Amino acid sequence: MAPEFGATTAYFPVDEAGMDYLAMTGRSAEHIDFVRSYYKEADLWFDPQANPTFNQTLELDL
Repeated sequence: MAPEFGATTAYFPVDEAGMDYLAMTGRSAEHIDFVRSYYKEADLWFDPQANPTFNQTLELDL
C-alpha cells in the first residue's frame, strides 16, 4: 500500500524467516551468516522485544 500514500520505498526489518528464504534458495551458510550479522549491526534486524522511542508523535483527528 506504500504507493497509495506517496511512498516510493519502504523498509521492513529482517528476521529468521528471511534467513530461511536465503537457505531455501541455495545461499551458502557463510553468506547467510554474513547477511544476519550485517542486518543486526545495522539495527535492521527485527527484535520483538524492542521498545522504540520517538522524538515526536503526530495525532490526526480524521
